Amino acid sequence: MLHQKEWTAHVRCKEIVKILGRMIFDGRSFGDASVGHEHIQSFAEYQEREAWTWEHMALTRARVISAPPEFRARIESVIRDVLIRPRDRAATANDVADMRRAIALEKGEDDLWDLKYAAGGLIDIDFIAQHLQLVYAADKPDILSVSTLEVLDNEQNLLCYGWNGQDLSPDHGWPLRLFVPSRYFWKSAKWLRGLEFMDRNRLGFWEQRGYHDEADPWKETRYW
Repeated sequence: MLHQKEWTAHVRCKEIVKILGRMIFDGRSFGDASVGHEHIQSFAEYQEREAWTWEHMALTRARVISAPPEFRARIESVIRDVLIRPRDRAATANDVADMRRAIALEKGEDDLWDLKYAAGGLIDIDFIAQHLQLVYAADKPDILSVSTLEVLDNEQNLLCYGWNGQDLSPDHGWPLRLFVPSRYFWKSAKWLRGLEFMDRNRLGFWEQRGYHDEADPWKETRYW
């Protein structure tokens, strides 16, 4: 059973697909500049005034497959303008978390062998990349990419002491934790007390207990 909020999102998603379908498959959009302009303008106005955060999350992965150069440039410009606008970071984080909870309710997140939907799996990594783009693209537009891997590679490893204007809680690593966006979360160590620079690799706590040292989610290197 879909809750009201989920049902509303589902209906709105279908409406958006119809809008995009008309933009993509209506031959007049390519052959008649005025009609194409109307469609693009409607798309831009919808994104500016009505679209939800999760729709903008999806836009981080949007790309034009085939179109005349002028049409492609105008669509890409609209998408970029949407993604680089300043946002309320706390509100955006809450919206992304709400969407993740909705997916967890629908698909589950407790199966450790489900690399996509399990807590800490590929969906979480995608959502981290999308969240980073939405909240930081205004100041750092180069972070934008349809590739999750490129987004995480563009974002440096972070030493974090707060989140959304609040100090980290002890459960989340206060007073300081490492955040490594491009690796599984056991690489993002909590409760840091110091950093040691070594001339050779040494397996850490989790790696000594069977977790893979590479921890690359795209290669699914989770265990030795």
